[in-house]
Amino acid sequence: FLKIDMKVTNLFKIEKIPFILLIFFPISIIIGQAAISINYFLLAICFFFFLGNNEFKLLLKKYFFFILPFFLIIIFSSLFNQDKYSLHNLDKSFFYLKNFFLFFVLIFILKNEYYRKIFYYVILCCCIFVAADNFIQFFFGVDIFGYEKAKYRLTGPFGDNEYVSGSYLAKLSILISPLLLIKKNFSKNYYFYFFIFFIFCSIILTGERASTLIFSIGIIFFYYLLDRKLKKIFILFSLFAFILITLVTFNKTVKYKFLQTSYQVGLLKYFGNKITVSEKDYPDFENRNFFDSNHGAHFLTAYEIWKKNKLIGVGLKNFSKECKNDDYKNINSLSFDKRCSSHPHNFYLELLSEFGLTGFILFFLIILKIYNIYQMSLFKENIFLKASLCQLVTVLWPITSTGSIISNFNGSFIWINLALFVLICEYGYKNE
Repeated sequence: FLKIDMKVTNLFKIEKIPFILLIFFPISIIIGQAAISINYFLLAICFFFFLGNNEFKLLLKKYFFFILPFFLIIIFSSLFNQDKYSLHNLDKSFFYLKNFFLFFVLIFILKNEYYRKIFYYVILCCCIFVAADNFIQFFFGVDIFGYEKAKYRLTGPFGDNEYVSGSYLAKLSILISPLLLIKKNFSKNYYFYFFIFFIFCSIILTGERASTLIFSIGIIFFYYLLDRKLKKIFILFSLFAFILITLVTFNKTVKYKFLQTSYQVGLLKYFGNKITVSEKDYPDFENRNFFDSNHGAHFLTAYEIWKKNKLIGVGLKNFSKECKNDDYKNINSLSFDKRCSSHPHNFYLELLSEFGLTGFILFFLIILKIYNIYQMSLFKENIFLKASLCQLVTVLWPITSTGSIISNFNGSFIWINLALFVLICEYGYKNE
């Protein structure tokens, strides 16, 4: 009985609390904003708790001055612009240190490989659950929680009007794909192939075009790093293309999203005459380009905002206020009247417009530091590090529309992936 009691006591040691919070993090993203915010807050408390730990102090000493300046410019930019914009976002700006805390707590806790393995399996289970729920919603009209699908989009378990299930899968699934590689002969890893195509089809069905693109890029890159044979890469690419073409041909929803994307980015003019395209649905498609789309208008507006506020931008979440200025009506876009949004829908343009060249450079210095860590790593051939590298590429891919770099949802993906990448570079991961 004494031994059992000791095990129970050990299970509930206070050191285990941050680990429990971390393994709950992928789940909290699915639950919603409130759950993520609470988790962030509790992890911030853990950060301060660990300040008395010598190992944690060494970790801080190694990365503190590379990471903190970026978060400080978020606060400083808001302070600098407080006279121009309302103050209600100023107090919130301090909360955006949350990802600073997450970065260090994640590395410190998950350097324990047993904890890391559990964290990876939790992500794997979450990805399978989200992908399966997407299929259920697609075929039955409602998911297991009763959320109904929209006309051309799926929400999965994320709730009404939350079109992020594809993004969730695209930004986490590659990371844990090595767990499916159970045979030394790469070509015979059927579980891996089934998982990849299961996730790929689920993302396509969500109607999230950017997620489909970045997942395809990431997984093909990962496949290349594992088996550098161009013939097999071509086969994988062809299979992806075949699935996409089949769905476009036989599914009205996927076909609509494909044509809509082609129309928005200005590609429909190259094949619109070869298929049946309604001029009513796609007016003047032969003369449109990407900047005539809503996202294109956001991009142009963000660039113009940066030109007027080059050094430190307009401040946290102030893109949505500045874009209403009549000065930006003259952007070269047919969608100039739809130029406003909560953010510019591109990480890098968001950095430039809201935090200026200073914020952009500071974030770029973090990436350079992490690249240097990768170059010095002894684990470059580790399959988990290769997967982490490919996942990081998909998260930071610049030429696409994205969520906000500082939001609870999209921001968490960036810093979780950055932290895991640094973690594996430093400590490796056993190939079992």
